[in-house]
Amino acid sequence: MFAVPKTENELTRDWFCSVLGRQVSRADSARMGEAYGLVSTVYRCRLEGRGVPASVVVKLWTSERPVDLREVPFYGEFAPGLGIRVPRCYGGALDGQHAVLVLEDLKDARQGDCLDQLDERGATIMARTVAALHATWWERLELSSAGWLPPMTVRTREWLLTRREQCLATFGDGLPEWVRQMLDRVEAINERALELLADAPHTLLHADLHLDNVLFDGGPEHPILIDWARAARGPAAIDLVELLFSMAPRWEPALTSYVEEMRLRGVDLDLAKLHRQIGGALLRRFISATCGLSRWEPKSEREQALVEVDQQRIFGAVEKWRDGINPAPWSRSS
Repeated sequence: MFAVPKTENELTRDWFCSVLGRQVSRADSARMGEAYGLVSTVYRCRLEGRGVPASVVVKLWTSERPVDLREVPFYGEFAPGLGIRVPRCYGGALDGQHAVLVLEDLKDARQGDCLDQLDERGATIMARTVAALHATWWERLELSSAGWLPPMTVRTREWLLTRREQCLATFGDGLPEWVRQMLDRVEAINERALELLADAPHTLLHADLHLDNVLFDGGPEHPILIDWARAARGPAAIDLVELLFSMAPRWEPALTSYVEEMRLRGVDLDLAKLHRQIGGALLRRFISATCGLSRWEPKSEREQALVEVDQQRIFGAVEKWRDGINPAPWSRSS
């Protein structure tokens, strides 16, 4: 086991020797990813030595909540058999509230941008990638036996009401009237979301699926999901909502590709139930795009644009799903 560094100054040649189990003659680090507003601190470290990678990515972060440190056991226990490609992990460790990961540096890959969307081909490939992940972990016992892997969070009444008031104060008259009306019923909407998702099979979720967390290695046909800090177990529709309504230009072809890939991998989805679950996940996502953003203070023009684009996409999806695509899940009589 190796020590968990707290600062860049501790990313020394000797430290890398302890991580890689090989002699490292030189190690230089440089900060990266600052424009993406990461909670963690990420460095690209260039190495010299016999049998060591030319460079690695080191991720450092701190949290008082053990659940926020889950990415270390994720890479140790789940990543080797994930069913999709992720960066190779050279080592990870926890020390109380501190964590470190040493990951493969995919320096030639292009990072996505969640202000953009995929084209039709890219959305199809992404849908099949997400399906490969979900099918591999569909109702696996390891999900519930891993104590560090939480289910998707349930919002309390206090959280909902407090955040609703903050949301109204933050976004004010900028919210459409129908959004304000839904916020007036936020407790009922949350209950309906839970009801629609209650009987959904569980799988492994990325749970933070957006294009900032995707690298494209050699083109759009090779997506690699990164940043598994929010990995969780829960209904597949939680990830699907992000794919269908934030990443894809049109939701119908992406959903068709996802279902086809799931069936090829032995998971025969009930489409009527899946549509209900997507409706529930979209209600949940509506709460995230309003109450969940109520305390976010953008530190740059890009972060402000992220809020605006996210709300625009989710509000548009809710309107379409409610008014024309599949109105049934919004009614308790369905």
